Amino acid sequence: MIRKTIPFLIVLSLLIGALSLEARPKKRKRYDCNTQVEKALQYYNERKHYNKVKTILNEVKMHCSGHPIMDTVLYFLGKSFLGSRQSSSARMEFEVLIQDFPKSPFYEEAHFLIGVCSLEEAHIYERDQVETKQAIREFNEFLETFPKSTFADSAKEYRQRCIDKLAKKEFMNARFYEKVDQYEAAITYYKLILENFPHSEYVPECKLGLARNMIKISRFKEANEILDALLADDKNDDIKVRAKLLKNRLEIQDKKVMPKKKQDAAINQQ
Repeated sequence: MIRKTIPFLIVLSLLIGALSLEARPKKRKRYDCNTQVEKALQYYNERKHYNKVKTILNEVKMHCSGHPIMDTVLYFLGKSFLGSRQSSSARMEFEVLIQDFPKSPFYEEAHFLIGVCSLEEAHIYERDQVETKQAIREFNEFLETFPKSTFADSAKEYRQRCIDKLAKKEFMNARFYEKVDQYEAAITYYKLILENFPHSEYVPECKLGLARNMIKISRFKEANEILDALLADDKNDDIKVRAKLLKNRLEIQDKKVMPKKKQDAAINQQ
C-alpha cells in the first residue's frame, strides 16, 4: 500500500508544479521607445497616415517620459497634427518642445511652426482677425530671434500674407463706404491702409481709391498729386492706365470749375 502511494504523490507534485508554472504571469516584453518612433516615422513619411502616427506617438509619450527621443516625438506629433489640420493641438506640442528642449535640433523650426499654426487658425478676412495678428507677432519674433534661419524667407512670406489679409479687410470697408457715397469715410479707410500697411499689395489700389474719392468731393489738388505720383512711380501698367483715366477726369472737372473761378475773381475786383 505504501509503495503504491509514493509514485502517486510524485506524479501529483509534478502536476502541481507544472500548473504553478503556467499560472505565473509571463514576463512582459520591454517597451522599445526607439522602435516605436521608427515605426511612426515610416507612417509619417507616407503622408497619408497621420492618424496612425498620432496614435503611436501619443503612446510613446506615455511610456517614454524623460527619454532622450522625446523632442523627436513632440516634433513629429506636432507635424502630424498640423498635417491633419489640427492646428491647436500642433501648437501645444511645439510649445512643449521649445520649453523643455531648448537644445533640440527641432527647436528653431518649432518656433517657426507656432506662427504657421496661428496662420492656419486664422479666419477669412471678413471675420475677426485675432489669430492673424497673433501670427504676425510670432513671425516677427521668429525673424528677430533667428534672422539667418533657413525658414526666414518663409516666415517673411507668411507674415506678408497676414498683412495683406488685414489690409484687405480695411480695403473692403473703404469700398463699401465708397459704394454708399460716404466719400469722407472711404478716404479715411484708404489712408488707414496706407499708414498701417505701407507694403501691402493693396497700396496702389488704395491710392487710386483715395484720388477717386477726393475728386468726388472736389479736393482736386490732393487727387492730382496722388495721381502724378502713381504715374511716375508705379510699375503696374494697369494701375497707370487707370490713373491716367482719373487724371483725364480731373482735367475735365477743372475745366468745369474755371468759369466759376473767373466769376469769383470779377466779384473780388468790384
